[in-house]
Amino acid sequence: MKLKSLASIALVACTFVACDDTTEGIGTSLTDNADKLSVSTATFTASTKSVMANSVLSRNLYGYLGKIKDPETNSYLIGNYMTQFHSRSNFSMPDQSKVGKEDGKVVADSVKLVLFYNVEYGDSLAPMQLTVKELSKPVADNKDYYADFDPEKEGYIRENGIKLSQSYTLKDMTAAKPSASDSIIIRLDKPYTDKNGNTYNNFGSYVIQQYFADPSNFTNAYKFTKNIVPGFYFKHQEGLGSMAKIFNTQLNIYYHYTEKLSNNKDTTYVGLADFMSTDEVVLTNNFINDKEALQTLVKDNSCTYLKTPAGIFTEVELPVDEIMKGHENDTLNSVKIEFNRINDTYQGKYPISAPKTLLIIPADSIQSFFASHSLPDYKKSYIAYANNNLYTFNNIEGLVKAMYNAKEKAVKTGNLSENWNKAVLVPVEYSTVTVQYTTYPTNLCHYMGISSARLKGGKDAVKVSVIYSKFANKEN
Repeated sequence: MKLKSLASIALVACTFVACDDTTEGIGTSLTDNADKLSVSTATFTASTKSVMANSVLSRNLYGYLGKIKDPETNSYLIGNYMTQFHSRSNFSMPDQSKVGKEDGKVVADSVKLVLFYNVEYGDSLAPMQLTVKELSKPVADNKDYYADFDPEKEGYIRENGIKLSQSYTLKDMTAAKPSASDSIIIRLDKPYTDKNGNTYNNFGSYVIQQYFADPSNFTNAYKFTKNIVPGFYFKHQEGLGSMAKIFNTQLNIYYHYTEKLSNNKDTTYVGLADFMSTDEVVLTNNFINDKEALQTLVKDNSCTYLKTPAGIFTEVELPVDEIMKGHENDTLNSVKIEFNRINDTYQGKYPISAPKTLLIIPADSIQSFFASHSLPDYKKSYIAYANNNLYTFNNIEGLVKAMYNAKEKAVKTGNLSENWNKAVLVPVEYSTVTVQYTTYPTNLCHYMGISSARLKGGKDAVKVSVIYSKFANKEN
């Protein structure tokens, strides 16, 4: 029997084990007596604890806006966001001679920012107020930003630019699909002065006059944000009780133009120049959490916590040495670990949902993993979904073997990290696409929505189930 056959036979063995509690006779049934496959199982325990997430990479398509009171900590969470706008490569307007004018210059009839939302937390009738501020320069697109990034403190706000307040409430969002009414509207129809001191009847007139001055600035998002509209910062100003998840921010500019019909009569039409926040431009979130309140949960050893946004992760110390001891030359077929969620006892009107998707990843790799826009490889990083109060990682054998091999190498060089056998559970937003029955991952980022879960652990150990296999006689 060649060694290269071991993995495939062991896989078959695992299938038999899954169907039958006894492993007696499996090796004999698959191989001859001179080359028996031995399958064994073992159970170990892992220890867990809560750890502060601190700053997490803010890279997603959603902006969060509002202020709520966390029922678990009785502390406050504030969400603000900044976004740029995308200009389509085929963007165009009617011939300048056809567009409505005042004093010989093309003008916009009206202009507004529209913040579309499809998820909210809290009281939809809570009175809220935001402030929108114009940026003086675009936030660079060649670097990463974290959830504590504050455009104001970093000097991105234009001193004499647009600064408007808008009151709003969120409506009931039980409708199956969002509509245009599920939005916050901010009108920019007041006179506007650009950075060069030029005045316009409104912000929209500034934008469309820039188009006719140089249409090339509208051919891509980079030129548009650099030369025309750097972006806007939306900041919670007043109110308590709701958080909106903004899935699209639009800059809509309305104007009128004339076209001649076949009978040579002029007909007036309404035109729309719209620019959207898309994944091709930069969007950053700024969350303000009460770190001291979160620390009280971290210190709670009765369980462990998962809390977003930018709140708490669960750290897992895996029993790598124990798993590998005496099995250094065996095949590690399966390492299964489950995390049981404790039911929430909160009886308030607005309970917080548990995260739906978890990533398990080596503790020392969190920053580099997200900074490099990595996807789970099911070798050292794995995804699990919430199912009946369980997050189950069915087989993290690759992670265990990678930790063990890294330790062996580090011991020789004297560079063993204290986190060598520690992994972290991170709530994530994970998207895939299926092509011809094959599913491919497309994007993974930190989950920035409001979520919380308590897991069994802390003072209580978590069970790790392992399946090994080996041949009694190996042909080299």
